Amino acid sequence: MVGQSNAPRLNGEDEGRILNCETNFRTPYTHIDQNVNMRSHLEEIVSYLGGYFQDESSAWINCPLHLDSGNSAKITAAGNDLHVYCTAGCKREDIKNALLENGLWPNNGIEDESQTDTNCSEPENKYYIVVPDPNEDSDEQKYDQECNKLVRTTTFPFVHVENLQCKEPRWVLYNYLQENSLNLIFGDPKCGKSFLALDLACCVATGKDFHGLPVDYGSVAYIAGEGLNGLIRRKKAWSLANDVQVVDYLYMSERSASLTDSDSVSKIVSSLDELHNYKPLKLVVIDTLARNFGDGDENSTKDMNRFIQSVDYIRERYECAMLIVHHTGTANKERERGAFALRGAIDTGYKIEKDSNFNQIKMKPVITRDTEPPESKVYKLLKTDLNFLDSQGQQVTSAVLCLTNNVFNPQATKNKDSWLDLAWKELIELLGDSPDQ
Repeated sequence: MVGQSNAPRLNGEDEGRILNCETNFRTPYTHIDQNVNMRSHLEEIVSYLGGYFQDESSAWINCPLHLDSGNSAKITAAGNDLHVYCTAGCKREDIKNALLENGLWPNNGIEDESQTDTNCSEPENKYYIVVPDPNEDSDEQKYDQECNKLVRTTTFPFVHVENLQCKEPRWVLYNYLQENSLNLIFGDPKCGKSFLALDLACCVATGKDFHGLPVDYGSVAYIAGEGLNGLIRRKKAWSLANDVQVVDYLYMSERSASLTDSDSVSKIVSSLDELHNYKPLKLVVIDTLARNFGDGDENSTKDMNRFIQSVDYIRERYECAMLIVHHTGTANKERERGAFALRGAIDTGYKIEKDSNFNQIKMKPVITRDTEPPESKVYKLLKTDLNFLDSQGQQVTSAVLCLTNNVFNPQATKNKDSWLDLAWKELIELLGDSPDQ
């Protein structure tokens, strides 16, 4: 029940205007009791408008304003409140009003006006929400009654720092790729980047550990810009090596994308929505940046920022890990090619090197944000028969990755005919792990 409140007022004219029944929901101050089950409100909204749950406290729904079928609006239970926004740009207060008109927005729980006790004191630890009056220009604001501080704004979201929660990392690949993150692997052509990316994609799509590291099981979208036939053979090799008949939720594009073009991005997102509705997306791979960049110039900061904005939009929409496969620069082999804006945007970056003399590749962390750099990993490329013949009757083969404890020799490729590399090869064979031929 609601009585006179000591919640902050925006101006003197609002004094005493408190919601006390459903017919008054447009008055400036409403409250939501702590005991209200926000999950039940979410379920009711999703059932009425159509959509799907992203997790226990948030869902994507069809926006009630433009009646779309693409789940363009996100609604999240935050403590004792619900927050909404629409990716098409609809105003939040308009969405809330539309939900109110359909009885879908939580009120104070009073069903009968006669039960209202206007002299009752307010329960403790409640939050107050300012709902815009149709005749006023005020923004919606949320106050913490106890500390009398503004908690959240909505026109451009600011949140009081004490209301932000420190959460443990949620990993798509433990210790290497977090959810809702932008990641990069880069290296010279034919150094094993795509082998690594496809191996990880297959593991996430089946829930199988990636060489001993746990993954977050879910859908994977692989945007393949080059070498589709080679990728299909590598996937078959992976399935044979791991005794997996069906890679559950791995989806591969049949053509490249243009991630600097808004129309192309809209089409990609529409397809990704379908995949996400079937099984939530955990990983999106872009292989390679160059083949999925579009008409822009990689060396242009402006064009690279357009690419980053598109990738960030996909990342934020599904809260998945994004993995970009890219090449090294020509002059500087220690960094990725193109505008430096990319390096400033990514959360983790790994350099891939190949030791061709011993069919080994190394994944070395070179960029990390907010976490300790994980250890480097060395993998061997093992030749694998695919159990079918080509037009000349020869066995078709591919390769799979295998984690190894071998010491990686970055000079092996450069000096593979030197006496030093012959000695290196002999040493590895003596240690009992001879290189695959």
